[in-house]
Order: sequence, then structure tokens, then C-alpha cells
Amino acid sequence: MIFHFLLLIDEIEDFVLEIQLHEDNTFLDFHRAIQQALNFDNNSLASFWRTDENWQKLSEATLIDMDENGHLLMEDLNIKDWCRRKGQRFLYIFDYFTDRSLFVKLVDIMDFDTDPGIFPVVVKLQGNK
Repeated sequence: MIFHFLLLIDEIEDFVLEIQLHEDNTFLDFHRAIQQALNFDNNSLASFWRTDENWQKLSEATLIDMDENGHLLMEDLNIKDWCRRKGQRFLYIFDYFTDRSLFVKLVDIMDFDTDPGIFPVVVKLQGNK
């Protein structure tokens, strides 16, 4: 299966990033795709938060093992492990010092039998970051 994500940021009105990932890609693959698409500093800490419909944080996947509270690691978490339905929401925190994040929404799940090696794919990038 292929998962299609829409990423927005509240501080830039015309910004849109769309990325597709294979179900076997990890959240680390997702992180790297975002970092590369936006030319972010890949030495900065980042994490994904699974959220509810109101963007309230539920559970976290971190880039590195930060403590012993049972946080999941991005490299150990496949996309299919956390993504269950269209409309599901996540936060991607990419700057902890200024609390900057991208709002991530799963907009489509496509049942394609395709080569997982070609994913992740940036489908659309528009606006200034």
C-alpha cells in the first residue's frame, strides 16, 4: 500500500508539501524525505507525534532514544504501523528551540503493488519555507 501525506505549516500560507511513502517505509524515511525536500539541517532533533483530530499529542516517535519512557524510534516504526485511516493526523516537530512544526495529514491510502524501493516520493512542493 502507498500512503499519501499532506504537510502544511501555519506560518506560511501558500506552503504545501505532499509525500508518498510505501507501507514498509519507516518514519525515519519520512523524516529524511522532509529534511531533503526542505533543505533542513539534518543534524537537528525532530520527532513525529500521532495526534487526535484537534492536533492534541497522543504518542511520539523520536529520532534518537531520548529517555526510558518507551518512546518509539522512527527507525523502528513502519508507516503501516501507525497509519490506519485517511484523515489521520500527525505533527512533525523539526525545531524544538522555537517549537516549529509541520501539520501532517494522511490524505489517501492506495492499494498499489509497486516497488517499495522508489519511495518516499515528493509529489508536490509549493511555497516558501
